[in-house]
Amino acid sequence: MKKLLFIAASLLFTCNMFAQIITEKDFIGYAGEEIILKNGRIDYINTALHLKDIYGLDKNDAISKTVIIDCPGYHKGKIYVEANNWFIHTFDDGSSVIQLSDKEEGVIIGKGFLRGISEHTAALTNSIVDAWVIIRVDIKDDKFRVITTIQNYEMNMGSGIVGAIGGDNTIQKQSWTPVTCFPFDSKNYKKTTSKAFVNCHIWSAMMINKLEEAILAGITGTENEW
Repeated sequence: MKKLLFIAASLLFTCNMFAQIITEKDFIGYAGEEIILKNGRIDYINTALHLKDIYGLDKNDAISKTVIIDCPGYHKGKIYVEANNWFIHTFDDGSSVIQLSDKEEGVIIGKGFLRGISEHTAALTNSIVDAWVIIRVDIKDDKFRVITTIQNYEMNMGSGIVGAIGGDNTIQKQSWTPVTCFPFDSKNYKKTTSKAFVNCHIWSAMMINKLEEAILAGITGTENEW
């Protein structure tokens, strides 16, 4: 299994989403086979191109990924309770919210805010990218489906190293729909937007793993001790 090596400052763990569930250690240790490495670090551009071949834009021009997880012997109600419990523990920062939770229909939809999912600092400019991700869980007996959708990116762009030294604190904001930079912006922000896509993918993959773990073993692992 591959081990990803990163410089801590480059990981941007300013992200509040999943603070209690997904840790910095989890992120550093992510070793999915879909990730392409170069000299022990993520090759963001080639990984983004690889991910484009795995999943891509949906009919609404957002980036969507679908995973179906089997859990034999688990009835719909139990899966719903554990999944809903996970959402409550995870979406706790004020920006990330549960938008729909319907036990009868077996549907939970949350909107998550990934703060600082990508950053690039240069002499003249500094950019920090946030992302909004929709997480939908559809539940049936013995299985559930998770759909993660990158809805849009928000970039906060300010002065780089030179401007910071000169006291320039001006911040410009712009929003991108994924279709405008899928799998990355090839003209102006190639590295920044490829990193945003890849890191959103990693967060989504870890979120799905944690959700599956919560459904099968509970949030705390002590749920059956009574």
